[in-house]
Amino acid sequence: MEPVRVWFLNSDLWSRGGAERVLYHTITGLPPDRFAVRLVTLYDEGDLFCAVRERGLPATCLHGRGRADVRAPLRLLRQARRERPEVMLTTGNLISFFWGTVLRQLGWVRRLVVAFHTTRFLSGRTRPILHWRKPWVDQFVALAPTQMHFWQKQLSIPSERFTVIPNGIDTTRFVPAEDKRALRRALHLPEDAVIVSNIAFFKPVKNLSLFVEVAADIHQQIPNTHFVLVGEGDERPRIEETIRRLGLTQAFTLPGRQSNPVGWYQASDILLMTSHSEAFPLTIVEAAACGAPAVSTAVGGVPDIIRDGETGFLAPPEDKATLTQRLLQLCTDESLRVQMGLQARQRVLSEFSMERMIQGYAQLFWSLAQRPMALLSGSSHTRCEV
Repeated sequence: MEPVRVWFLNSDLWSRGGAERVLYHTITGLPPDRFAVRLVTLYDEGDLFCAVRERGLPATCLHGRGRADVRAPLRLLRQARRERPEVMLTTGNLISFFWGTVLRQLGWVRRLVVAFHTTRFLSGRTRPILHWRKPWVDQFVALAPTQMHFWQKQLSIPSERFTVIPNGIDTTRFVPAEDKRALRRALHLPEDAVIVSNIAFFKPVKNLSLFVEVAADIHQQIPNTHFVLVGEGDERPRIEETIRRLGLTQAFTLPGRQSNPVGWYQASDILLMTSHSEAFPLTIVEAAACGAPAVSTAVGGVPDIIRDGETGFLAPPEDKATLTQRLLQLCTDESLRVQMGLQARQRVLSEFSMERMIQGYAQLFWSLAQRPMALLSGSSHTRCEV
């Protein structure tokens, strides 16, 4: 049997965050004897685009100069009409979503899958466009049951049209440190402190100012704590100013963006996430795989990752008091930290591995490719949760 032709459509593929890494690993991880993949970007290439090409896989950039440039969509339509992919995966990105549904409506893509990597309320023209074009989507992918319920309500989509596929990570790469003290010395971190970290883009939705405020309360009660924020972004100058204003400069390390964050997870004792919104944050999963339990706001799919009181702690959004209380509990109880870290890693191994994620997408693509062509009814879909 010929491999199933699968296209991945995106605006570009830079390594900005978890969604882009998931897309890269899915493209490169699908079995080549069953799937013939192609990455297509509308506007730009990106480092992960180049990495896909270096793996010897087809990657096409259409070099559009913006949404008003119709040449990129025309190139997309021509190439799809020639190659006739059997399955296309795109995301909730509005422009990629729109052109994916056009190809599906024209019949130049047999099956369309849309994966949601955010949990944010729709506004402006996004809502009417998604509602207008959703009949041309064969299957939606959510990263967690909580996120699925959010999008069901937002778009009035029945659960039968959803497949739940959690993001996965390389559990052979994200592992606990063999020698945490030596690693901390190499990273210029205090060897004996309790280290609380987060790896994130410095942008408003991450609510890193709350991270700093919680850190101030903890440091006042436990001076032997140190805080690490790994990443870059527009919010960084404001966060740095907040750290200076609260007199925490010596208690913080801000190493910037790191191409290989594994060591920073391994050097940490606890992950603290204070976000306003998340879908399925790989940061929590990667930290857990390295043995660091998380204290996090219960937003998006976070409650589907953290088992409250077992693999970490949850707090309501913006609840500084609860975040501080739970973090203080872990900072002062080493045995609880270690126990939760072990349980968190075991959960990652059983539920959130790269192999399990790729298996989920492979199962979905294969089943869609076998379906006979028919007009979408909105009610004839089957749910496949992995």
